[in-house]
Amino acid sequence: MNRNLYWALTLVVNLVLVLFLTGCINETIQEGKIIFQYQAWVKLASLAGSICICIVGLVGVLTTSLPKSLGCWLCLIIGPSMLFGLTLGLFKDQLVVSQDGFIIEHQQEISFEEISKISIEKRGNNKKAGYNLHCVMKVGKNKAIKSTGLIIKALPVITKNAQKKGVEIQKLDN
Repeated sequence: MNRNLYWALTLVVNLVLVLFLTGCINETIQEGKIIFQYQAWVKLASLAGSICICIVGLVGVLTTSLPKSLGCWLCLIIGPSMLFGLTLGLFKDQLVVSQDGFIIEHQQEISFEEISKISIEKRGNNKKAGYNLHCVMKVGKNKAIKSTGLIIKALPVITKNAQKKGVEIQKLDN
């Protein structure tokens, strides 16, 4: 396989995955609950991209000599990592928001009746900045939820329903 073609193909696949997987969240209403999850085409594109990276890496390893095949070996590591780390997560991830609370990763349920305050706080430094959704529980414990695309999309619904239940919402201070 031509080395320039190989790198161009790998770069295009990675760019497509990064650009298209950053949003595209489906919002459905079932039994009075709003369910946020990634759209089916995003899941399938991620699956296809991960498999393509594995195939490109395997073909490159089988057809080139060792110094030239280091990038191919890297694809054989990145492809399965994306398959099991990113793609399977996209198929399982969902966030369910109801009038009484919300259910996040691994079926962890957070009830608005148990929360006294919700705030959004910046985490990390400027290079790796992100945001956490902090829930101050009435029993004194804090729950920090790392922001994901699902949390960001559901945040207006979460804060609106929480305010209806008397939860204090603290605005983000930059």
